[in-house]
Amino acid sequence: MAKRRQFLRTTTVGLGCVLAGCSAIGSSNKNSDSDQPSNLQKFENDTPKDPVVIEARFARSESTEADLRAALDIISIPPSGKYGSVNLVLDAVSDFTPFSASVDTLHHVDSDGFEEIRQGIWKWNGQSNAPNLTVDIEIGERAGINYGTYESTVFASYGSHVHGVPASFNAQYRPNDELDIPDGATTDIPVEIDIMLEDQGFGSRHSEAFVVFGPHERVRLSDDDFELYTVGLPDFFPDGHGPVAIARSLHNVRQTLRLGGGIKKAHGWTIPQENVAGRAYGTEDDIGEFTATRDLGTWFHEYLHLEQQFNLGDDLIWFKEASATYFEELVGLYLGSFEYSRFYRFVSNFSWSEAVSDISDPTHAMAYGAGALLGALDAEIRTSSGDTTLAAVFRSMNDYNGTISYDLFADFVAEAAGERLDGWLEENVLEPASTSVPNDPKLFLNRDQYDIPQKYELKVGEVEHHTVGIGGNSESPTDSQVSWESEPSETAKKSLAKPVVQYINALDRNNFDAATAVTHSEAKTNFKSTYNTARNGKYVIQTIDVDIRNKHYVVSLMVVFKNKESDGSITFNWDIEMMKENSQWKLYRII
Repeated sequence: MAKRRQFLRTTTVGLGCVLAGCSAIGSSNKNSDSDQPSNLQKFENDTPKDPVVIEARFARSESTEADLRAALDIISIPPSGKYGSVNLVLDAVSDFTPFSASVDTLHHVDSDGFEEIRQGIWKWNGQSNAPNLTVDIEIGERAGINYGTYESTVFASYGSHVHGVPASFNAQYRPNDELDIPDGATTDIPVEIDIMLEDQGFGSRHSEAFVVFGPHERVRLSDDDFELYTVGLPDFFPDGHGPVAIARSLHNVRQTLRLGGGIKKAHGWTIPQENVAGRAYGTEDDIGEFTATRDLGTWFHEYLHLEQQFNLGDDLIWFKEASATYFEELVGLYLGSFEYSRFYRFVSNFSWSEAVSDISDPTHAMAYGAGALLGALDAEIRTSSGDTTLAAVFRSMNDYNGTISYDLFADFVAEAAGERLDGWLEENVLEPASTSVPNDPKLFLNRDQYDIPQKYELKVGEVEHHTVGIGGNSESPTDSQVSWESEPSETAKKSLAKPVVQYINALDRNNFDAATAVTHSEAKTNFKSTYNTARNGKYVIQTIDVDIRNKHYVVSLMVVFKNKESDGSITFNWDIEMMKENSQWKLYRII
Protein backbone atom coordinates (compact mmCIF):
# COMPACT_ATOMS: atom_id res chain seq x y z
CA MET A 1 0.00 0.00 0.00
CA ALA A 2 1.33 3.43 -0.91
CA LYS A 3 2.56 5.47 2.00
CA ARG A 4 0.09 7.97 3.32
CA ARG A 5 1.01 11.60 2.77
CA GLN A 6 -0.23 14.58 4.63
CA PHE A 7 0.44 18.09 3.39
CA LEU A 8 1.08 20.43 6.28
CA ARG A 9 2.03 23.70 4.68
CA THR A 10 3.42 25.58 1.73
CA THR A 11 5.80 28.30 2.80
CA THR A 12 8.00 30.92 1.22
CA VAL A 13 11.38 31.38 2.84
CA GLY A 14 13.13 34.74 2.95
CA LEU A 15 16.74 34.22 1.95
CA GLY A 16 20.11 35.71 2.83
CA CYS A 17 23.52 35.57 1.21
CA VAL A 18 25.67 32.46 1.49
CA LEU A 19 29.34 31.93 0.63
CA ALA A 20 29.62 35.43 -0.85
CA GLY A 21 29.14 38.99 0.21
CA CYS A 22 26.09 40.97 -0.87
CA SER A 23 25.92 44.40 -2.46
CA ALA A 24 22.90 46.55 -1.85
CA ILE A 25 20.89 47.06 -5.01
CA GLY A 26 18.59 50.05 -4.94
CA SER A 27 16.56 52.31 -7.18
CA SER A 28 19.31 54.95 -7.19
CA ASN A 29 21.59 52.83 -9.41
CA LYS A 30 21.20 54.81 -12.64
CA ASN A 31 23.78 56.49 -14.79
CA SER A 32 24.12 60.04 -13.51
CA ASP A 33 24.22 61.61 -16.99
CA SER A 34 21.30 59.72 -18.59
CA ASP A 35 18.01 57.94 -17.93
CA GLN A 36 19.54 54.60 -18.91
CA PRO A 37 19.67 51.95 -16.13
CA SER A 38 23.01 51.20 -14.59
CA ASN A 39 24.64 47.81 -14.91
CA LEU A 40 23.48 46.96 -11.41
CA GLN A 41 19.91 47.82 -12.29
CA LYS A 42 20.12 45.77 -15.48
CA PHE A 43 21.25 42.84 -13.39
CA GLU A 44 18.46 43.38 -10.88
CA ASN A 45 15.83 43.55 -13.62
CA ASP A 46 17.20 40.30 -15.05
CA THR A 47 16.60 38.40 -11.80
CA PRO A 48 14.08 35.54 -12.30
CA LYS A 49 10.62 36.18 -10.89
CA ASP A 50 9.74 32.49 -10.47
CA PRO A 51 10.72 30.75 -7.22
CA VAL A 52 12.77 27.66 -6.57
CA VAL A 53 10.24 24.96 -5.61
CA ILE A 54 11.26 22.22 -3.19
CA GLU A 55 9.28 19.14 -2.14
CA ALA A 56 10.38 17.88 1.30
CA ARG A 57 9.21 14.42 2.40
CA PHE A 58 9.81 13.26 5.98
CA ALA A 59 9.76 9.77 7.49
CA ARG A 60 11.60 7.77 10.11
CA SER A 61 15.24 7.14 9.25
CA GLU A 62 16.32 3.66 8.21
CA SER A 63 19.61 4.25 10.00
CA THR A 64 20.07 3.27 13.63
CA GLU A 65 22.23 6.38 14.06
CA ALA A 66 19.50 8.92 13.22
CA ASP A 67 15.83 9.61 13.85
CA LEU A 68 14.30 11.27 10.78
CA ARG A 69 15.02 11.16 7.05
CA ALA A 70 14.33 14.13 4.78
CA ALA A 71 14.09 13.56 1.02
CA LEU A 72 14.47 16.96 -0.65
CA ASP A 73 13.48 17.07 -4.32
CA ILE A 74 14.04 20.28 -6.30
CA ILE A 75 10.90 20.45 -8.43
CA SER A 76 11.81 23.57 -10.41
CA ILE A 77 14.68 26.03 -10.71
CA PRO A 78 14.40 29.26 -12.73
CA PRO A 79 16.60 29.22 -15.86
CA SER A 80 19.69 31.37 -16.16
CA GLY A 81 19.15 34.84 -17.53
CA LYS A 82 21.17 37.14 -19.77
CA TYR A 83 23.30 38.51 -16.98
CA GLY A 84 23.41 35.80 -14.37
CA SER A 85 22.54 32.30 -13.10
CA VAL A 86 20.86 30.68 -10.10
CA ASN A 87 22.95 29.45 -7.18
CA LEU A 88 21.24 27.01 -4.74
CA VAL A 89 22.81 25.97 -1.43
CA LEU A 90 21.62 24.06 1.63
CA ASP A 91 23.56 25.59 4.52
CA ALA A 92 23.16 23.45 7.63
CA VAL A 93 26.00 25.31 9.36
CA SER A 94 24.37 28.76 9.39
CA ASP A 95 20.67 27.95 9.15
CA PHE A 96 19.88 24.49 10.58
CA THR A 97 20.75 24.79 14.26
CA PRO A 98 17.81 23.52 16.33
CA PHE A 99 18.50 24.08 20.01
CA SER A 100 22.10 25.08 19.12
CA ALA A 101 22.79 21.55 17.87
CA SER A 102 26.03 20.99 15.96
CA VAL A 103 26.18 20.31 12.24
CA ASP A 104 26.88 16.67 13.07
CA THR A 105 23.12 16.21 13.67
CA LEU A 106 22.54 16.37 9.87
CA HIS A 107 24.02 13.45 7.89
CA HIS A 108 24.29 13.02 4.12
CA VAL A 109 22.52 9.92 2.78
CA ASP A 110 22.27 10.37 -0.99
CA SER A 111 22.23 13.11 -3.59
CA ASP A 112 22.00 13.83 -7.30
CA GLY A 113 23.21 17.18 -8.58
CA PHE A 114 24.50 18.37 -5.19
CA GLU A 115 28.05 18.35 -3.92
CA GLU A 116 29.21 18.94 -0.37
CA ILE A 117 31.61 21.88 -0.61
CA ARG A 118 32.16 22.00 3.12
CA GLN A 119 30.90 19.91 6.03
CA GLY A 120 27.19 20.58 6.31
CA ILE A 121 26.99 22.75 3.16
CA TRP A 122 25.69 21.28 -0.12
CA LYS A 123 25.64 23.21 -3.40
CA TRP A 124 23.74 22.51 -6.62
CA ASN A 125 26.17 21.81 -9.43
CA GLY A 126 24.08 23.76 -11.93
CA GLN A 127 23.84 20.82 -14.32
CA SER A 128 21.16 18.42 -13.06
CA ASN A 129 17.63 19.47 -14.03
CA ALA A 130 16.07 17.42 -11.22
CA PRO A 131 18.50 17.59 -8.31
CA ASN A 132 17.73 15.93 -5.03
CA LEU A 133 19.32 15.58 -1.63
CA THR A 134 18.53 13.09 1.14
CA VAL A 135 19.73 13.72 4.67
CA ASP A 136 19.25 12.06 8.04
CA ILE A 137 18.40 14.12 11.11
CA GLU A 138 19.77 13.01 14.44
CA ILE A 139 17.50 14.30 17.19
CA GLY A 140 18.89 12.20 20.00
CA GLU A 141 17.73 12.22 23.61
CA ARG A 142 17.03 15.73 24.81
CA ALA A 143 16.00 15.58 28.46
CA GLY A 144 13.42 18.19 29.32
CA ILE A 145 12.69 19.04 25.67
CA ASN A 146 10.68 15.88 24.97
CA TYR A 147 11.85 15.26 21.39
CA GLY A 148 13.50 12.07 20.18
CA THR A 149 12.84 8.40 19.47
CA TYR A 150 10.99 6.04 21.77
CA GLU A 151 11.23 2.45 20.51
CA SER A 152 9.94 2.81 16.91
CA THR A 153 8.11 6.13 17.35
CA VAL A 154 9.77 9.49 16.65
CA PHE A 155 8.65 12.76 18.27
CA ALA A 156 10.02 15.83 16.48
CA SER A 157 9.62 19.60 16.39
CA TYR A 158 7.88 20.90 13.30
CA GLY A 159 9.63 24.26 13.41
CA SER A 160 13.14 22.96 14.11
CA HIS A 161 13.45 19.41 12.81
CA VAL A 162 10.95 19.37 9.95
CA HIS A 163 10.53 22.85 8.52
CA GLY A 164 14.03 23.78 9.65
CA VAL A 165 15.75 21.47 7.14
CA PRO A 166 14.30 22.70 3.81
CA ALA A 167 14.23 26.25 5.22
CA SER A 168 18.04 26.02 5.24
CA PHE A 169 18.04 26.28 1.43
CA ASN A 170 19.25 29.62 0.08
CA ALA A 171 18.84 30.66 -3.54
CA GLN A 172 20.61 33.65 -5.13
CA TYR A 173 20.94 35.10 -8.59
CA ARG A 174 24.62 35.75 -9.29
CA PRO A 175 26.09 37.82 -12.14
CA ASN A 176 28.09 36.44 -15.05
CA ASP A 177 30.77 38.29 -17.01
CA GLU A 178 28.36 40.14 -19.31
CA LEU A 179 28.27 43.26 -17.14
CA ASP A 180 30.85 45.22 -15.25
CA ILE A 181 29.37 45.26 -11.75
CA PRO A 182 30.87 45.03 -8.25
CA ASP A 183 32.14 41.68 -7.04
CA GLY A 184 29.74 39.86 -4.71
CA ALA A 185 26.56 41.42 -6.10
CA THR A 186 23.64 39.01 -5.69
CA THR A 187 19.86 39.14 -5.41
CA ASP A 188 17.69 36.71 -3.47
CA ILE A 189 15.34 34.30 -5.21
CA PRO A 190 12.31 33.11 -3.19
CA VAL A 191 12.10 29.45 -2.21
CA GLU A 192 8.73 27.72 -1.90
CA ILE A 193 8.57 24.54 0.16
CA ASP A 194 5.94 21.80 0.11
CA ILE A 195 6.29 19.66 3.25
CA MET A 196 4.79 16.19 3.42
CA LEU A 197 4.69 13.78 6.34
CA GLU A 198 5.01 10.13 5.37
CA ASP A 199 5.38 7.02 7.49
CA GLN A 200 2.09 7.61 9.37
CA GLY A 201 3.22 11.10 10.37
CA PHE A 202 0.88 13.47 12.17
CA GLY A 203 1.18 17.02 13.49
CA SER A 204 0.32 20.65 12.89
CA ARG A 205 2.37 23.20 11.06
CA HIS A 206 3.45 26.02 13.31
CA SER A 207 6.81 26.62 14.90
CA GLU A 208 5.90 25.27 18.37
CA ALA A 209 4.16 22.14 17.09
CA PHE A 210 5.06 18.51 17.71
CA VAL A 211 5.11 15.93 14.91
CA VAL A 212 4.96 12.17 15.44
CA PHE A 213 6.14 9.46 13.03
CA GLY A 214 5.44 5.76 13.39
CA PRO A 215 3.14 3.93 15.83
CA HIS A 216 0.93 6.15 17.97
CA GLU A 217 -2.62 6.60 19.16
CA ARG A 218 -4.66 9.75 18.68
CA VAL A 219 -8.18 11.03 19.26
CA ARG A 220 -9.88 13.98 17.62
CA LEU A 221 -12.77 15.60 19.50
CA SER A 222 -14.69 18.30 17.66
CA ASP A 223 -17.53 20.45 18.94
CA ASP A 224 -18.80 23.50 17.05
CA ASP A 225 -15.77 25.81 16.70
CA PHE A 226 -13.44 23.76 18.93
CA GLU A 227 -11.13 20.90 17.95
CA LEU A 228 -8.96 18.90 20.32
CA TYR A 229 -6.40 16.18 19.62
CA THR A 230 -4.86 13.90 22.23
CA VAL A 231 -1.84 12.11 20.80
CA GLY A 232 0.81 9.72 22.05
CA LEU A 233 1.68 6.20 23.05
CA PRO A 234 -0.90 4.14 25.00
CA ASP A 235 1.46 3.33 27.88
CA PHE A 236 2.06 7.01 28.66
CA PHE A 237 -1.50 8.22 29.16
CA PRO A 238 -2.70 8.43 32.80
CA ASP A 239 -3.80 5.16 34.40
CA GLY A 240 -7.44 4.50 33.61
CA HIS A 241 -7.58 7.35 31.11
CA GLY A 242 -6.87 6.58 27.47
CA PRO A 243 -6.84 9.30 24.80
CA VAL A 244 -10.66 9.24 24.49
CA ALA A 245 -11.24 9.81 28.21
CA ILE A 246 -8.53 12.48 28.29
CA ALA A 247 -10.12 14.31 25.34
CA ARG A 248 -13.56 14.25 26.97
CA SER A 249 -12.13 15.38 30.31
CA LEU A 250 -10.32 18.33 28.73
CA HIS A 251 -13.48 19.23 26.83
CA ASN A 252 -15.33 19.22 30.15
CA VAL A 253 -12.61 21.43 31.68
CA ARG A 254 -13.13 23.94 28.89
CA GLN A 255 -16.91 23.98 29.18
CA THR A 256 -17.07 23.90 32.97
CA LEU A 257 -14.66 26.74 33.71
CA ARG A 258 -15.41 28.87 30.62
CA LEU A 259 -12.26 30.94 30.98
CA GLY A 260 -12.61 32.71 27.65
CA GLY A 261 -9.22 31.92 26.15
CA GLY A 262 -10.74 31.55 22.69
CA ILE A 263 -8.69 28.48 21.76
CA LYS A 264 -9.91 27.04 18.46
CA LYS A 265 -7.66 24.00 18.32
CA ALA A 266 -5.44 22.25 20.87
CA HIS A 267 -2.99 19.37 20.57
CA GLY A 268 -2.09 17.50 23.75
CA TRP A 269 0.81 15.02 23.62
CA THR A 270 1.98 12.30 25.97
CA ILE A 271 5.64 12.42 26.94
CA PRO A 272 7.50 9.15 26.35
CA GLN A 273 10.07 9.97 29.01
CA GLU A 274 10.20 9.47 32.74
CA ASN A 275 10.67 12.32 35.20
CA VAL A 276 9.83 15.02 32.67
CA ALA A 277 7.29 17.70 33.51
CA GLY A 278 4.53 18.78 31.17
CA ARG A 279 4.83 22.01 29.24
CA ALA A 280 2.58 24.41 27.36
CA TYR A 281 4.22 25.56 24.13
CA GLY A 282 1.96 28.52 23.48
CA THR A 283 -0.65 29.34 20.88
CA GLU A 284 -0.10 30.27 17.26
CA ASP A 285 -2.86 30.80 14.69
CA ASP A 286 -5.39 29.79 17.38
CA ILE A 287 -3.67 26.39 17.75
CA GLY A 288 -2.26 25.51 21.16
CA GLU A 289 0.34 22.79 21.80
CA PHE A 290 1.14 21.17 25.13
CA THR A 291 2.69 18.04 26.58
CA ALA A 292 1.64 16.11 29.66
CA THR A 293 2.53 13.04 31.69
CA ARG A 294 0.79 10.03 33.21
CA ASP A 295 -0.72 12.41 35.80
CA LEU A 296 -4.27 13.53 34.95
CA GLY A 297 -3.80 16.82 36.79
CA THR A 298 -0.86 17.69 34.53
CA TRP A 299 -3.14 17.39 31.50
CA PHE A 300 -5.55 19.84 33.12
CA HIS A 301 -2.74 22.19 34.21
CA GLU A 302 -0.97 22.42 30.84
CA TYR A 303 -4.23 22.81 28.92
CA LEU A 304 -5.22 25.63 31.28
CA HIS A 305 -2.07 27.49 30.30
CA LEU A 306 -3.45 27.65 26.75
CA GLU A 307 -6.47 29.51 28.12
CA GLN A 308 -4.17 32.26 29.43
CA GLN A 309 -4.42 34.64 26.50
CA PHE A 310 -3.31 37.72 28.41
CA ASN A 311 -0.13 39.70 29.07
CA LEU A 312 0.93 40.12 32.70
CA GLY A 313 2.72 43.07 34.25
CA ASP A 314 5.82 42.64 36.40
CA ASP A 315 3.85 42.44 39.65
CA LEU A 316 1.59 39.67 38.31
CA ILE A 317 4.24 37.24 37.04
CA TRP A 318 3.16 34.79 39.75
CA PHE A 319 -0.42 34.64 38.39
CA LYS A 320 0.45 32.42 35.42
CA GLU A 321 1.36 29.30 37.39
CA ALA A 322 -0.85 30.16 40.36
CA SER A 323 -4.02 30.30 38.25
CA ALA A 324 -3.19 27.11 36.33
CA THR A 325 -2.54 25.35 39.64
CA TYR A 326 -5.71 26.58 41.34
CA PHE A 327 -8.03 25.82 38.42
CA GLU A 328 -6.37 22.41 38.04
CA GLU A 329 -7.46 21.62 41.61
CA LEU A 330 -10.90 23.19 41.24
CA VAL A 331 -11.79 21.36 38.04
CA GLY A 332 -10.44 18.12 39.54
CA LEU A 333 -13.05 18.59 42.25
CA TYR A 334 -15.80 19.38 39.74
CA LEU A 335 -15.02 16.38 37.53
CA GLY A 336 -14.73 13.92 40.41
CA SER A 337 -10.98 13.31 40.22
CA PHE A 338 -10.75 13.57 44.01
CA GLU A 339 -12.83 14.36 47.10
CA TYR A 340 -13.63 17.71 48.69
CA SER A 341 -11.35 17.10 51.68
CA ARG A 342 -8.28 17.01 49.41
CA PHE A 343 -9.37 20.20 47.67
CA TYR A 344 -9.91 21.93 51.00
CA ARG A 345 -6.48 20.89 52.24
CA PHE A 346 -5.06 22.66 49.20
CA VAL A 347 -6.94 25.97 49.60
CA SER A 348 -7.37 26.08 53.38
CA ASN A 349 -4.43 28.40 54.02
CA PHE A 350 -1.45 30.07 52.38
CA SER A 351 1.37 32.02 53.93
CA TRP A 352 4.73 33.30 52.73
CA SER A 353 7.27 35.65 54.24
CA GLU A 354 7.60 37.63 51.00
CA ALA A 355 5.11 39.31 48.68
CA VAL A 356 4.04 37.28 45.65
CA SER A 357 4.07 40.52 43.62
CA ASP A 358 7.88 40.48 43.95
CA ILE A 359 8.19 37.14 42.13
CA SER A 360 10.08 37.75 38.87
CA ASP A 361 10.55 34.12 37.78
CA PRO A 362 7.26 32.59 36.50
CA THR A 363 8.51 29.10 37.49
CA HIS A 364 9.33 30.08 41.08
CA ALA A 365 8.07 27.44 43.53
CA MET A 366 5.86 29.96 45.31
CA ALA A 367 4.24 30.95 42.01
CA TYR A 368 2.76 27.44 42.00
CA GLY A 369 2.10 27.60 45.74
CA ALA A 370 0.15 30.82 45.28
CA GLY A 371 -2.60 28.70 43.71
CA ALA A 372 -3.86 28.38 47.29
CA LEU A 373 -3.86 32.17 47.57
CA LEU A 374 -6.13 32.34 44.51
CA GLY A 375 -8.38 29.76 46.17
CA ALA A 376 -8.76 32.17 49.08
CA LEU A 377 -9.42 35.04 46.66
CA ASP A 378 -12.04 32.93 44.89
CA ALA A 379 -13.73 32.32 48.25
CA GLU A 380 -13.73 36.09 48.91
CA ILE A 381 -15.28 36.80 45.49
CA ARG A 382 -17.93 34.10 45.93
CA THR A 383 -18.84 35.37 49.39
CA SER A 384 -18.98 39.03 48.38
CA SER A 385 -20.85 38.58 45.09
CA GLY A 386 -23.10 35.66 45.97
CA ASP A 387 -23.06 34.42 42.38
CA THR A 388 -19.64 35.06 40.75
CA THR A 389 -16.25 33.31 40.88
CA LEU A 390 -12.60 33.92 40.09
CA ALA A 391 -13.29 32.62 36.57
CA ALA A 392 -14.97 35.98 35.83
CA VAL A 393 -11.68 37.76 36.64
CA PHE A 394 -9.84 35.36 34.32
CA ARG A 395 -12.31 36.10 31.51
CA SER A 396 -11.89 39.86 31.98
CA MET A 397 -8.13 39.43 31.75
CA ASN A 398 -8.50 37.47 28.51
CA ASP A 399 -10.79 40.14 27.07
CA TYR A 400 -8.33 42.95 27.82
CA ASN A 401 -6.06 44.05 24.97
CA GLY A 402 -2.85 45.13 26.62
CA THR A 403 -0.58 44.47 29.60
CA ILE A 404 -2.45 43.85 32.85
CA SER A 405 -1.07 45.79 35.80
CA TYR A 406 -1.80 45.13 39.45
CA ASP A 407 -4.23 48.09 39.57
CA LEU A 408 -6.16 46.76 36.58
CA PHE A 409 -6.23 43.30 38.15
CA ALA A 410 -7.71 44.85 41.31
CA ASP A 411 -10.39 46.50 39.14
CA PHE A 412 -11.30 43.15 37.58
CA VAL A 413 -11.55 41.59 41.05
CA ALA A 414 -13.84 44.42 42.22
CA GLU A 415 -16.04 43.98 39.16
CA ALA A 416 -16.46 40.27 39.89
CA ALA A 417 -16.93 40.65 43.65
CA GLY A 418 -19.34 43.57 43.44
CA GLU A 419 -17.15 45.58 45.83
CA ARG A 420 -13.54 46.67 46.21
CA LEU A 421 -11.27 44.08 47.79
CA ASP A 422 -8.24 46.38 47.77
CA GLY A 423 -7.42 45.81 51.43
CA TRP A 424 -7.40 42.04 51.07
CA LEU A 425 -5.30 42.22 47.89
CA GLU A 426 -2.78 44.62 49.41
CA GLU A 427 -2.35 42.43 52.48
CA ASN A 428 -1.93 39.21 50.51
CA VAL A 429 -0.43 40.21 47.15
CA LEU A 430 1.64 43.34 47.76
CA GLU A 431 2.68 42.24 51.24
CA PRO A 432 3.61 38.85 52.80
CA ALA A 433 0.46 36.75 52.57
CA SER A 434 -1.51 34.90 55.20
CA THR A 435 -4.85 33.57 53.97
CA SER A 436 -7.45 31.12 55.24
CA VAL A 437 -10.63 29.69 53.72
CA PRO A 438 -13.72 28.56 55.70
CA ASN A 439 -14.47 24.84 55.51
CA ASP A 440 -17.76 25.30 53.66
CA PRO A 441 -18.23 22.73 50.84
CA LYS A 442 -21.23 24.58 49.42
CA LEU A 443 -19.04 27.62 48.79
CA PHE A 444 -17.30 25.65 46.02
CA LEU A 445 -19.78 22.86 45.19
CA ASN A 446 -23.04 24.79 44.80
CA ARG A 447 -23.05 24.95 41.03
CA ASP A 448 -26.48 26.49 40.59
CA GLN A 449 -25.61 29.51 42.74
CA TYR A 450 -22.40 30.24 40.87
CA ASP A 451 -23.61 29.38 37.37
CA ILE A 452 -21.25 26.44 36.90
CA PRO A 453 -22.56 24.05 34.23
CA GLN A 454 -23.73 20.62 35.31
CA LYS A 455 -22.32 17.65 33.47
CA TYR A 456 -25.63 16.73 31.80
CA GLU A 457 -25.62 20.18 30.14
CA LEU A 458 -22.19 19.74 28.59
CA LYS A 459 -21.89 18.89 24.93
CA VAL A 460 -20.36 15.51 24.21
CA GLY A 461 -18.76 16.38 20.86
CA GLU A 462 -17.84 14.07 18.00
CA VAL A 463 -14.93 11.72 18.67
CA GLU A 464 -12.66 9.97 16.16
CA HIS A 465 -10.27 7.39 17.60
CA HIS A 466 -7.28 6.17 15.57
CA THR A 467 -4.71 3.57 16.52
CA VAL A 468 -1.78 3.82 14.11
CA GLY A 469 0.69 0.98 13.81
CA ILE A 470 -0.19 -0.41 17.27
CA GLY A 471 -1.23 -4.00 17.98
CA GLY A 472 -0.30 -5.30 14.56
CA ASN A 473 -2.02 -2.49 12.67
CA SER A 474 0.56 -1.11 10.28
CA GLU A 475 -1.74 1.07 8.20
CA SER A 476 -3.36 4.41 8.98
CA PRO A 477 -7.04 3.74 9.68
CA THR A 478 -9.86 6.05 8.73
CA ASP A 479 -12.22 4.90 11.48
CA SER A 480 -11.97 3.93 15.12
CA GLN A 481 -10.29 0.59 15.69
CA VAL A 482 -12.15 0.16 18.98
CA SER A 483 -15.92 -0.07 18.77
CA TRP A 484 -18.91 -2.15 19.80
CA GLU A 485 -22.36 -2.01 18.31
CA SER A 486 -24.38 -2.51 21.48
CA GLU A 487 -24.90 -0.43 24.61
CA PRO A 488 -24.28 -2.00 28.05
CA SER A 489 -27.02 -4.34 29.16
CA GLU A 490 -29.77 -3.15 31.53
CA THR A 491 -28.35 -5.51 34.14
CA ALA A 492 -24.97 -3.82 33.82
CA LYS A 493 -26.54 -0.38 34.11
CA LYS A 494 -28.50 -1.32 37.24
CA SER A 495 -25.35 -2.75 38.77
CA LEU A 496 -23.62 0.57 38.15
CA ALA A 497 -26.62 2.40 39.62
CA LYS A 498 -26.11 0.82 43.07
CA PRO A 499 -23.05 2.89 44.03
CA VAL A 500 -24.77 5.94 42.54
CA VAL A 501 -27.67 5.48 45.00
CA GLN A 502 -25.13 5.41 47.84
CA TYR A 503 -23.50 8.51 46.41
CA ILE A 504 -26.74 10.52 46.29
CA ASN A 505 -27.84 9.57 49.81
CA ALA A 506 -24.45 10.59 51.21
CA LEU A 507 -24.65 13.84 49.25
CA ASP A 508 -28.14 14.50 50.59
CA ARG A 509 -26.75 14.27 54.12
CA ASN A 510 -24.06 16.84 53.21
CA ASN A 511 -21.48 14.15 53.84
CA PHE A 512 -19.24 15.04 50.93
CA ASP A 513 -16.37 12.80 51.93
CA ALA A 514 -18.68 9.79 52.16
CA ALA A 515 -20.18 10.69 48.80
CA THR A 516 -16.87 10.92 47.00
CA ALA A 517 -15.58 7.81 48.77
CA VAL A 518 -18.23 5.88 46.84
CA THR A 519 -16.54 6.86 43.58
CA HIS A 520 -12.93 6.34 44.65
CA SER A 521 -11.12 3.15 45.43
CA GLU A 522 -8.46 5.20 47.23
CA ALA A 523 -9.27 8.58 48.69
CA LYS A 524 -6.25 10.37 47.22
CA THR A 525 -6.08 8.83 43.74
CA ASN A 526 -8.11 8.93 40.57
CA PHE A 527 -11.24 6.79 40.64
CA LYS A 528 -10.56 3.13 39.82
CA SER A 529 -13.58 1.26 41.26
CA THR A 530 -14.54 -1.63 39.02
CA TYR A 531 -17.86 -3.47 38.74
CA ASN A 532 -17.62 -6.86 37.07
CA THR A 533 -20.86 -7.04 35.17
CA ALA A 534 -19.85 -8.87 32.01
CA ARG A 535 -17.98 -12.10 31.36
CA ASN A 536 -15.71 -10.59 28.71
CA GLY A 537 -14.99 -7.23 30.33
CA LYS A 538 -15.55 -4.76 33.13
CA TYR A 539 -17.19 -1.36 33.56
CA VAL A 540 -15.37 1.52 35.22
CA ILE A 541 -17.01 4.79 36.24
CA GLN A 542 -14.80 7.58 34.93
CA THR A 543 -16.78 10.64 36.06
CA ILE A 544 -19.99 11.32 37.94
CA ASP A 545 -21.96 14.56 38.21
CA VAL A 546 -25.24 15.53 39.84
CA ASP A 547 -28.11 17.94 39.26
CA ILE A 548 -31.65 18.35 40.57
CA ARG A 549 -34.51 18.55 38.08
CA ASN A 550 -38.10 18.80 39.27
CA LYS A 551 -37.12 17.61 42.75
CA HIS A 552 -35.47 14.52 41.26
CA TYR A 553 -31.72 13.90 41.25
CA VAL A 554 -30.27 13.30 37.80
CA VAL A 555 -26.83 11.72 37.88
CA SER A 556 -24.71 11.82 34.73
CA LEU A 557 -22.14 9.06 34.34
CA MET A 558 -19.22 8.57 31.99
CA VAL A 559 -18.49 4.83 32.00
CA VAL A 560 -15.68 2.97 30.23
CA PHE A 561 -16.06 -0.68 29.23
CA LYS A 562 -12.68 -2.47 29.15
CA ASN A 563 -12.48 -5.70 27.18
CA LYS A 564 -10.55 -8.50 28.91
CA GLU A 565 -9.45 -10.10 25.67
CA SER A 566 -7.91 -7.01 24.07
CA ASP A 567 -6.54 -3.60 24.91
CA GLY A 568 -9.67 -1.91 23.60
CA SER A 569 -12.15 0.19 25.48
CA ILE A 570 -15.24 2.23 24.71
CA THR A 571 -16.87 5.10 26.55
CA PHE A 572 -20.61 5.40 27.31
CA ASN A 573 -22.56 8.34 28.67
CA TRP A 574 -26.00 8.12 30.25
CA ASP A 575 -28.14 9.62 33.00
CA ILE A 576 -29.64 7.95 36.05
CA GLU A 577 -32.73 9.62 37.52
CA MET A 578 -33.56 9.13 41.21
CA MET A 579 -36.56 9.89 43.39
CA LYS A 580 -36.98 10.16 47.16
CA GLU A 581 -39.08 7.68 49.18
CA ASN A 582 -39.17 7.63 53.00
CA SER A 583 -36.18 9.98 53.26
CA GLN A 584 -34.10 7.74 50.99
CA TRP A 585 -33.16 8.32 47.37
CA LYS A 586 -33.87 5.33 45.11
CA LEU A 587 -33.39 4.44 41.47
CA TYR A 588 -36.26 5.83 39.39
CA ARG A 589 -35.13 5.16 35.84
CA ILE A 590 -32.09 4.95 33.60
CA ILE A 591 -32.51 7.58 30.91
